[in-house]
Amino acid sequence: MIIPELTAFQRQHPDLRIRHVASTATDDLISGRFDVAIRLGRLADSTHRAALLDRFAILPVASPEALSAGQGG
Repeated sequence: MIIPELTAFQRQHPDLRIRHVASTATDDLISGRFDVAIRLGRLADSTHRAALLDRFAILPVASPEALSAGQGG
């Protein structure tokens, strides 16, 4: 969902440098030299400004093979 939008944004603004970093860590945006971050979940640091972009469901999925492998079989 995010990557296609970043690609389109980059085309519209070729002078901007966009770096996509995917991580489960909540890195320090200042020391990481980030101007903008897109994060999932609640805002943990009240010194940051946040805006809701969208809501979506997270669904656990697995192939039948992965499920049967987890059962020893």
